[in-house]
Amino acid sequence: MITASPSLTDALFVLAHRPDGRRIIQGKVLRIGLGGAALLDLIVRGHASVIDGEVAAVLTGPVPSGLIGDLDRQIRAEPARRSAKHWVKRFRGVDLSDRVADEAAARGFVSSMTTVSLGLFAVVRHVPTARARDEIVTRVSEVLTGHRDPDDWDSALVALCRATRLVKKAFPGTTKARIEAVTGGGETADAVRKVIAQANAAVNNAIIATVNANNGSQGF
Repeated sequence: MITASPSLTDALFVLAHRPDGRRIIQGKVLRIGLGGAALLDLIVRGHASVIDGEVAAVLTGPVPSGLIGDLDRQIRAEPARRSAKHWVKRFRGVDLSDRVADEAAARGFVSSMTTVSLGLFAVVRHVPTARARDEIVTRVSEVLTGHRDPDDWDSALVALCRATRLVKKAFPGTTKARIEAVTGGGETADAVRKVIAQANAAVNNAIIATVNANNGSQGF
């Protein structure tokens, strides 16, 4: 049973998996994307702010629980403001996928199942619950087709989907112009929009570097 509204990390994790639990994108790419999603969760929820284009801790109010709280503490403990690129790199260094999977399962967005591959290797699949996947896909589809005005959450999620190459795979036919309209417009404040762009660029650059490294290791 779904017990809460999805975070950006929840939503990205759900969209990155097919209904049978297989990933649509590579695990490394997903981990990088989740690093960006975690940062944007903090910004959109008001646990971090943007000052002169850099991320700063919001020291008032309680620290949230779970993964987002652990990441919030990291920003609070940093003596100086840092760029979005810095935090995306820091957050993706943590094993986010398992943490996000556990919390998404606890909130009813996915269920985890273990199968055996080749009779030897245990493979864990994270199967999105039908309701969660339908609600997230429907919301993003409405935004991308112009039937829903995007808010900060929508703009951030679409930016993350673009950076991780999920838009073409999960929402085929979406035009570049519409993606630009969603990620650059709506009610998103200028400061938040800049950080979304920074986080999006950091995710995109990290993914390109990962792909190039993989190609080089294979002799391409």
